[in-house]
Amino acid sequence: MKVTNLRSSKGNKVPNQYSIDTGKSILFQSYDNIIAEVQFWNGIIYLDPVYYNYSKTTSKYLYMFLNMSKKEIQNELKSGKIQFKNLN
Repeated sequence: MKVTNLRSSKGNKVPNQYSIDTGKSILFQSYDNIIAEVQFWNGIIYLDPVYYNYSKTTSKYLYMFLNMSKKEIQNELKSGKIQFKNLN
């Protein structure tokens, strides 16, 4: 397992925003909560239904982590490519 801080647009490490590579999936953690999981073997993205839209900061780094906009995430949720899953 490898934990790294996300980086800002200027390349600086962002405190409390983490990418966690488990070998089977990659997780996005904001503060103490897992926000998203991307599974390597099937490409499915899971979002925690409680925390994925918790704050402006969490949302900002979620978009950065997924390399997607808010609208793209909403469209993927509607299509089923992104799903909700209790991650905490």
